[in-house]
Amino acid sequence: MIRHIDSGPAVLVDHSGRGVIELGPFTRAQSIKLGDFRSKSYRKGAFRLLGASLFGSVGQWSRCLDHAYPGRKPAGWTDRLARIEAMLGEPGRMRALQRMGQSAPTDAGAQLGNVRCAALIVQGSLDPDWVDPRAEGEAIVAAMPDGAESSW
Repeated sequence: MIRHIDSGPAVLVDHSGRGVIELGPFTRAQSIKLGDFRSKSYRKGAFRLLGASLFGSVGQWSRCLDHAYPGRKPAGWTDRLARIEAMLGEPGRMRALQRMGQSAPTDAGAQLGNVRCAALIVQGSLDPDWVDPRAEGEAIVAAMPDGAESSW
């Protein structure tokens, strides 16, 4: 696969049943409180996500993604964003994204107590999807049996 991509560094994610790694996961159902919107970063991201989801706005989704990478953007960011925008302009793509955004991770959250393998939860401390990303990662770990660990 890496030879096929041949466009620079590659990241491979695999599953074998021996372990679970979650990267900035939406594993638990979120409970949003009015006070959460005091956080400017969270508020900004939430409203952009809401705009993309409710109105099917490719521009709002692009701004949401841009906000999700605070500070220095990855190499090739402008080109990557342009490819995402073009793809979301294809028939049915934005609707699929909207449906994904309307789904709740309740089934995953309900299964956390059944995890029987080592798990690593990686949660970015600047991730605007949560008011307190660390607390979200710790809550996921706390819902699992012993053997899980968290990293930020």
